[in-house]
Amino acid sequence: MATGHQDRTMSIWDIRTQKVFASIPNDNIQGTILDKICFSEKGYQFAAAWKGSNVVKMYDMRKSFAEIEIVFPTDKEQDSISNIEFDKYGNYLMIS
Repeated sequence: MATGHQDRTMSIWDIRTQKVFASIPNDNIQGTILDKICFSEKGYQFAAAWKGSNVVKMYDMRKSFAEIEIVFPTDKEQDSISNIEFDKYGNYLMIS
């Protein structure tokens, strides 16, 4: 499980212990509110998008939360990401 906070950090929770497993800062994101998050099928990778931003960040928990930033081109009518989703095998990420 993941939660977003007003200070732009994300918390990844261990649902068995009900404690924060990791806290990830996101200081360079334009948007202010964590709007979308999705986990891959096996749960090792996840992607996040912020309201008012055209950036999606992917993280890999097996690699100390290695981060990949994807800047998604948007037009003036749509200034933020509307959806992110991994395919059922966790190989591809759909961004719209």
